[in-house]
Amino acid sequence: MPDQPAPHDHAALDARVRQLARGIEQSDEEEEPLGEDAAARSAAAHPVVLAVREILRDIGENPLREGLVRTPERMHQMWHELTVGYGVDPDRLINGAVFDVGYSEMVVIKGIPFYSLCEHHMLPFFGTASVG
Repeated sequence: MPDQPAPHDHAALDARVRQLARGIEQSDEEEEPLGEDAAARSAAAHPVVLAVREILRDIGENPLREGLVRTPERMHQMWHELTVGYGVDPDRLINGAVFDVGYSEMVVIKGIPFYSLCEHHMLPFFGTASVG
């Protein structure tokens, strides 16, 4: 099993999420992503980061306050992680792993983790699902 990033290592987690999505969607011949430093610099000026800063100002907060300085980048990261699957082609993900077999018993898979965003409020939701 590949090394998993520590929960607090957001840069490594973002890189891992991008790597997973690329592995599903792209061929090996495609260009490598920006290095971590370049990615961090470009994230600071990303429209989502700028918009979150403006939202913080609009609700009366100071986006330069110590506790909020990195909040816009964290929210950008969160939205990226929660929506990375939107760009995944389900046919490529399943990769032909659906078989027409005559079973007489139910096949049950439990505890499938899921997470996404509510499209009405852009709030995250998560849980587990079971399929039979």
